[in-house]
This record gives sequence, C-alpha cells and structure tokens, in this order.
Amino acid sequence: MKIDRRRFLTGSAGTLLATSVASATPAWARAAWAGNSSAGPKTLILVQLVGGNDGLNWIVPHGHDAYYRARPSVSIPSGQVLEIDDEIGFHPGCSGLHALWKEGQVSVIQGVGYPNPDRSHFRSMDIWDSARPDLETPRDGWIGRWLANRADDPQSMSALRVGQGPIPLSLMAEGFETPSLQRREDLELLGDDQLADWRARVTRAPRTDGPGLESVRLASRRAWQVSEELNRKSSHYQPKAEYPGSELGQKLSLVAQLMSSGFGTRVFHVALGGFDTHSRQRPSHDALMQILSQALTAFWRDLSEQGLADRVLALVYSEFGRRVAENGSQGTDHGAAAPVVLLGNGFSKPVLGTHPSFESLDDGDLQHAIDFRSIYRTVLEDWFESDAQPVLGKTFPKVDLLS
Repeated sequence: MKIDRRRFLTGSAGTLLATSVASATPAWARAAWAGNSSAGPKTLILVQLVGGNDGLNWIVPHGHDAYYRARPSVSIPSGQVLEIDDEIGFHPGCSGLHALWKEGQVSVIQGVGYPNPDRSHFRSMDIWDSARPDLETPRDGWIGRWLANRADDPQSMSALRVGQGPIPLSLMAEGFETPSLQRREDLELLGDDQLADWRARVTRAPRTDGPGLESVRLASRRAWQVSEELNRKSSHYQPKAEYPGSELGQKLSLVAQLMSSGFGTRVFHVALGGFDTHSRQRPSHDALMQILSQALTAFWRDLSEQGLADRVLALVYSEFGRRVAENGSQGTDHGAAAPVVLLGNGFSKPVLGTHPSFESLDDGDLQHAIDFRSIYRTVLEDWFESDAQPVLGKTFPKVDLLS
C-alpha cells in the first residue's frame, strides 16, 4: 500500500511531524528524548542575511574618503557611525550589537569571500552553504555533512531550521533529515479534530497491519511522544530579555526557548531577508539593521541571563556584499567580499583582518582576504572539536578567532 505520509499523518500539524516521520528514530528525536540538560553541548546559530547584505553600510569604513566619494547618497555619515576604531564602525541602527562588541561578545571579521566570486544569489548561496564552489549543483551542505558523519556518535545532535521556506542546503546531507519549526505552537503537534481517533490508535495500538504501516506507526508514536516531552519542558521557559516583535526576534526567542528546555540541537538556522537593495537602499537597509541588532541583542541578553551563552556561537553572514559605488537608483548592486560578524564569549580579537583596499577593486568590488571556509574550519575544529577536512574536502588556514 502506497502511503503519502505527509498527508496521512500531519493534517494541520505542521512541519515538525512530517519531518520526524521520515525516520523511526531521527537524530533530533533521540537528542530530545535523551533529556539533555541546559548545560548541554556547544551550539552554533547560523543567522543568514538573504539577498546580499551591504557590508559597507553595516560595518562602515568611516575612516576612508573613498567610501564617501563612491556613495554620495547611500553612505552613512561619519558622525552617525558607532565607532569601533578610527577606520570602521557599526551602522547607527546597531547600537545593541555595538554595546555587545564593547563587552567583548561580538567579533568582526573583515573581507570575507571566496575566489572567483559569483554574483548570482542562488549560486553564491549554494557556494556558502555547501562550501564546495567546485560543484555546479551541490547536493549537501557543510553542516549536513558534519552531522551525517557523526550519526553513529551517541553525542551527535541534529540541526533545526526555525522559520518558513525550504530547508537550506547547509543543513542537508544524504540520509540525514533536518526538521523545521515555524513557531512555538508547532511543538504541540495539534491536528484537526478528525485526527484525534487516529492519533489515539497509532500511539496505543499493540498490533500492526503490515511492515509499512508498522514503520509509520512507530515513527508517529515517537514523534508525538517527543513533542509532548518537549512541549512540557519548554512550557516553563521565561525569557530574561524583552524580544522585539519582529519575525527574526520571534525566531530567536524560539531558539532560546528550545535551548533552555534541553532540546539538544547542535545547529540552529534562522534567516532574515530583504537585503537585495538595488534602489532607495537607505530606508529599507536602515530598518533591517535595526531589526537585526535588536533581535540579536535580545537573544544574547536572554542566553546570558539563562546561563547558556558560554556554549553558543552565532555566525551572521550573507551570500555576498554590495558593490562599492552606488548605482543610479540610490541603491547598490551585487558585489563580493563583505564582513562576517560573530557573537560569543571568549573571542581572541574584537576585529579580525584588515579592511579590503578601495584602491585595488576587482571589477568594482572589494577583494576578499579571508576565505569563508577558513571560518568554517575554525568553527568545526576549535568550537566543535571535530576534523574539518572530511567536511570541507581540503585544508584551509584557520582564523585566530577563539581563545
């Protein structure tokens, strides 16, 4: 009998159940069912800025006259920049991130990119997600490969996408599933009334009607059991910071809730879109900078008060930066190198690398000095204490990031 498991089991239950049913004992379910405490393993939060964030207006090179000459209407006035030093500073909407930077909980990595940059959104995202620019159509991602390689390790935990849309390539690997949550209510897995009888039968029935249905029944039972356990644990969560009402703020609040309840996930992925600012950039980008800073600041304050920050590293990145010169529509077009920002405790340096030169542009773009895969290697080896070579396929120099 052919069973459409998604229709058969979920109804209006949400993405989590549909993904869980893919395996009778998925990794995320084993992690949650094991009841990991809040003092659990190290965790990575991937914060993806979709659309090509303008790194020059995020970490502003206010000490460079060339920046202002190239952007007469799009640039951030030097008097508004939240200074890091005499050369660079944060966008004025990032006061929260600037405060965290002064407290040593933010590190800025300058000039990040890769050779022969591709200015297509989809291709560049594939390159960042897969860490395999040599493959035209990559099928798995760097995090997915790392977790798939650890599938037999009892300490191996899964990844979780928080938000709508398809699972990002970074979390994919053959034979490895990544569930997705959109909101806290998805933990409850509440279906329509007409599913109540099926739910009771599938979780309590001692008999089966064949091996196919048996597999579905066991997976369903585990999914519901795990969801009830997680819902029970997470119901006690009380945020220690006031989250903004933005979508990103709510996503990060859910991440904090899952972490505080001992969900056990090693990698969370959240995204903020809207960064393809080809025209009238300042109003939209200014608003995005404020949304990003407010959400990340609330998230980090919450984690710190919950006693979780020491085991969390957040990586904030985009598929590429923007061109140095503004266009004729008071916007910026697709570029190349850009800064990456990390949140955590115990950074060796508040700023890594030097700002790319405005005097040696590559077709109007800043040239990268740090390959993004060097950051990935550092995260895998110095944060997760894993071998990066099987994941990245080759060796890249590490960055002096974590003390």
